[in-house]
Order: sequence, then structure tokens, then C-alpha cells
Amino acid sequence: MSLVWYGMDENTIQFFEGTNYAFTAIYTAEAFIKIVATGRDYFKDSWCVFDFIIVITAWLGIFFVQVFDFDLGPISTIFRAFRVARILKLIKSAKNLH
Repeated sequence: MSLVWYGMDENTIQFFEGTNYAFTAIYTAEAFIKIVATGRDYFKDSWCVFDFIIVITAWLGIFFVQVFDFDLGPISTIFRAFRVARILKLIKSAKNLH
């Protein structure tokens, strides 16, 4: 996400793209499992809605690159950065860290 530099070799670029696809798949599976388990209550929790928006924007970014060969550039990096905010969710839920 933040390890982009001028003159990156192709193997590094492919590694980061593969990592992005893997995390997108993991977050998609997590959202799907939660939606199946909780039904409509999933969308009543603001953190779940936040996660869902991140998953949708990640898939949109992948779609634009794969179908239209159009890279959203810095915009996609901004949306990926929102994944870091998921850590806040973990900290908030971990009472031992308070």
C-alpha cells in the first residue's frame, strides 16, 4: 500500500497486486460469512457497513484495472488505506488494550 516507488521491478509489482487480491478475497469472504450469519442485521452495525464499503471499492478498483486497463492511481491507494482503519475496530473491541 505504501511501498510504491519509481522504477519498481515487475516481480515486486506483481507481488503487491497478488497481495491486494488475496486480502480482497479474504475480506470478501469475511463479509459474505457475516451477511449469511446475521442477515439484515449486518447492515445495522456501522463497522460492518464500513467493511462492506471497503470490499466494494476494492472490487471496483480491481474491475477497472482488469476490464478497462484503467488504474485509479492515488485514489485506489486512499481506499486501500482505509483498510488500516480496521485496526481501530480491533483495538476498540479488545478491552485489554484500553
